[in-house]
Amino acid sequence: MPNDFRVIDEKLDDARQAVAVSGEIDLFTAPEFKQRVTELIDTGTSQLVIDLTQTAGG
Repeated sequence: MPNDFRVIDEKLDDARQAVAVSGEIDLFTAPEFKQRVTELIDTGTSQLVIDLTQTAGG
């Protein structure tokens, strides 16, 4: 079964970013998720809203 892992981010304002994750966060996809969140923090995002409602419940 393919893992349709996706991370979509949306700027809410100058300091806040929403990140929606779908699929399964596992050993293979966690590094991508970490990289995306780290990039947002490194570019000045001080508040993250992370939506995990579409991730696999395992």
